[in-house]
Amino acid sequence: MIKRSLLLSSLLLVAGGLQAQDQAPDLEKAKQTAETVCAACHSADGNSQLPANPKLAGQHEDYLFKQLREFKGWNGNPPVRENAIMGAMVAGLEEADMRGLAKYFATFEQKPEPAKSLGTIDLGQKIWRAGIP
Repeated sequence: MIKRSLLLSSLLLVAGGLQAQDQAPDLEKAKQTAETVCAACHSADGNSQLPANPKLAGQHEDYLFKQLREFKGWNGNPPVRENAIMGAMVAGLEEADMRGLAKYFATFEQKPEPAKSLGTIDLGQKIWRAGIP
């Protein structure tokens, strides 16, 4: 009887673990969200044309997910990052939606902006390599 109870408990534990595994993100839903919600500020492919808004294209999926998740409060806790605009954007998103958006934007190639002046190229390279003095 004890063996049977242990076997049943083990099977339930394994079955519960299999059910809890993450499902693959819904990229079609992510594309729709990106085109209708995110595109106004970040462009549909994540290559924002506005200097104040970050480019999402080509960023690491885990990084994008972390950023999205931190704009929303979870389990009664306030958001880690306070931003009125992004807070409103993620308010209706679930964790699976955020994972989908992160995966979606990570698939695009980031398009770098051309240098505005040849004089800033050298300065930009120095800052990139050594930081701002």
